[in-house]
Amino acid sequence: NKDSSARAFNSLGVINYYRKNNEKALEYFTNALKIREEICDKKRMGRDIMNIGNIYSAEGNNDKALDYYTHSLKINEELDDKDGTYRALNNIGIVHTHKGDYDKALGYYKRSLAISKKTGDKRGIGIVLNSIGVTYYRKRNYDKALDYFNRSQNLIETIGDKDILHYSLQNIANIYRHKGNYDKALDNYFGTLKIKEKMDEKFGIGTSLLHIWDMHHSKGDYDKALGYYQ
Repeated sequence: NKDSSARAFNSLGVINYYRKNNEKALEYFTNALKIREEICDKKRMGRDIMNIGNIYSAEGNNDKALDYYTHSLKINEELDDKDGTYRALNNIGIVHTHKGDYDKALGYYKRSLAISKKTGDKRGIGIVLNSIGVTYYRKRNYDKALDYFNRSQNLIETIGDKDILHYSLQNIANIYRHKGNYDKALDNYFGTLKIKEKMDEKFGIGTSLLHIWDMHHSKGDYDKALGYYQ
């Protein structure tokens, strides 16, 4: 039936999105959306529209991403879908951060955070806290960024979500690197390495090792740096 077809297209879209095959992912998400429109499934329409926004965001097409996220937000608000609303608001904030509209971004994050807190969604709260941290990082307000990253880390550790925890630790490490505190940066980069090793994610392992090499090199520990480079 049509619902099953839409689910299949959506699943194929997600697979291709994570494989960074954006053109194929966009095709599958668009096909899923067309079916959702035909059967008037507004709840999943909102999600399909958000997925299309994710593609445009990944490609750096901020204006198109914003159009789709705003459309998704409208649908989710109409349906009083709290999960979809918080996600759409957070994604809109991310686009504004990419565009350099930091105050606008923080406004959307504030609304997103309020919904996540109201529903008790710890993962959602952690994600938004991390997004706010990134925005302050872009504004070069490193102390405020660090505060939000730490809050995200502390919360996410209670639910054991390795994916989000990795981002928080990496962002904390980046702050300490900018502050010239290489030892603390190293501690957090090692934290990201352990997570990626547990997840057996080769690209993430390579990135973490590169950061660790860079920190040892910056400290003048060239022998240690060489060991991680090899």
